[in-house]
Amino acid sequence: MKNIFSITALCAACAMLLASCTKSADEQSLEMKDNEGVLSVNIATSSRADIASDDTFVMRIYKYSAATEGEREKALVRKYKALAEVPQYIWLLEGDYCVSVQVGDKVDASFDKKYFEGAKDFSITPRKIETVDVDCAMQNASVAADFDATIAAKFTKGYSTYVCAIDSFNLDAAKAGSVPTLKFESNATGYFLMPDGCTTLCWSFSGEDGEGNTVTQSGKIADVKARMLYTLRFKYSKDAGGFFNVT
Repeated sequence: MKNIFSITALCAACAMLLASCTKSADEQSLEMKDNEGVLSVNIATSSRADIASDDTFVMRIYKYSAATEGEREKALVRKYKALAEVPQYIWLLEGDYCVSVQVGDKVDASFDKKYFEGAKDFSITPRKIETVDVDCAMQNASVAADFDATIAAKFTKGYSTYVCAIDSFNLDAAKAGSVPTLKFESNATGYFLMPDGCTTLCWSFSGEDGEGNTVTQSGKIADVKARMLYTLRFKYSKDAGGFFNVT
């Protein structure tokens, strides 16, 4: 499901999709100078959950310098720190530009914070309207913990699973929060912004039964990627001594 932001309001996806395809009645009569054009932006996020209109939002427009050898330099010409601040039409001088958008909060590990970003190059032609679609991709890797009813039945004194963005699990680091960590004590989904150079999520389950016996088991999820959902399924089997699966 793709949620699409209007540059003046946040609406249901289907309504906004309709609005993004419909030109306003005065679009053809916009006044432009000989050396300027107009930008219109549509912003979309790919997510099953709706993004609230009061979520953190930043949109920046950069203008590229004249082409030279190597990477082109760019200068910030517009910045909007709320969705409601972005006008329907943005007048710009002719030239080459880039628009970048960030939506949500950049939190290392969270049960409710997701982060999206996207960017798109475009060119402004004198006396023309340039419509730009910016697809903001989710930057988090998602982890779901699914505890079968047998877990609660067996571990009556409590159970939990730590999930950390680290190459090798370290309980002290997990408890201290010195690495991106989430502690799952019931079925839930969490979101990780993976640290630079880290592509591994480590998990460690611990449960205590009614007789005071503790069972622990740990594992890794390798080659973790943004926009992927990784599910940890926990089920206790008396014969097998426990069953853990990652999908």
